[in-house]
Amino acid sequence: GAEEGAEEPEERPVAGDADAAPELDGGVEAVRTMVAALKTALGFAVQMGGAVSVLCRLLASSTPSDAIEAAGLLVRLKQFGVDGADEGVRRMLGLVFSRDQSVRDAAVEAVDVLFLAGAESPVAAAEGLARVAAASALGELAALEEVLKLLVSDGRVPADGAVIKALWAQAGDRAGAHEASRAAALTVLSMCAARTPEIVGGARLVVAAAALDGACQTRKTSNPALARAAAAVLARARPGGNAGTPESLGVCAPACPADHPAFAALARVLSPTSPLPGRGWYPCAEQAIAALYALHPDPEGVAADVVRSFAAAAFPAANVANEGGEDLPKGADACAGINAAHLARFLFVLGEVGLRHLVHVEGLAPPGRPARG
Repeated sequence: GAEEGAEEPEERPVAGDADAAPELDGGVEAVRTMVAALKTALGFAVQMGGAVSVLCRLLASSTPSDAIEAAGLLVRLKQFGVDGADEGVRRMLGLVFSRDQSVRDAAVEAVDVLFLAGAESPVAAAEGLARVAAASALGELAALEEVLKLLVSDGRVPADGAVIKALWAQAGDRAGAHEASRAAALTVLSMCAARTPEIVGGARLVVAAAALDGACQTRKTSNPALARAAAAVLARARPGGNAGTPESLGVCAPACPADHPAFAALARVLSPTSPLPGRGWYPCAEQAIAALYALHPDPEGVAADVVRSFAAAAFPAANVANEGGEDLPKGADACAGINAAHLARFLFVLGEVGLRHLVHVEGLAPPGRPARG
């Protein structure tokens, strides 16, 4: 009776609940003071964001101190997360090509402070470098590679260091990492390997080969960016290939056996039926051919097989005549069945193989030969 008719006590929101009324210490005046402070902070942040474009222009100043001070301020803006600072930092990388040594050092130190020494952990450092590589344009990538080469030479990015291991872990993480981040990690690794090829040696070749193979499974699931980055890493594993010098570590490192997984992955790219679509195939093929000449024990033979396979796909009428022992077709019959896409790929492969083979033959020549007249 009485217990059933009693009203239940109203539940009041407690502190921390979404429905709880905010408690303002100090009353209305404190709120006004806080709003004024936030307005001032927002105005300052907007002003700093607008200063990034001015700092980017100062980076191109002919006065070294202007460029150095601008780079230092961009580093601080990046550390505080000011809008536009990321783009400014990527523009700052170009200072590494300056003729002034102090300006070049400023670019290298900036990358060290932002992404290496200032990172919370090696994993965070690897992720930061990968993000920069993923967002950079072609010229900025060239500058980033030059900076990383200098950092590797100075020992600040050791070949077996924690940052390199974190980059390999990110590149090989097929379950947790996005393919774009894997491609960016492989791009950074290829940059570092330009100075120290040991970064790609041993079992790490298999990781890069697996990434390349996974990016070229089917046309629907193919990823040209990841395939190109993986092939570029393979191309850096043995500088100069069979024609390498002791300084380039080419002849010091043995060629991979012909049944190495890397060659099966490269064959998925260097095939007329490659699943890589359209324009995305060309940069992948360029790096794949470079990897063949770097790693294969018989690059001349395998490159000739690649050229023949693309020629057969480009000129099907001539291929049928050769198989049947007939005379080669002439005139309009010679052009029958030619596909423009297959022809374009054949010409690209022919030119790229010719260029790589010329470099290969030049490297095989004795170092003391007389110069050509």
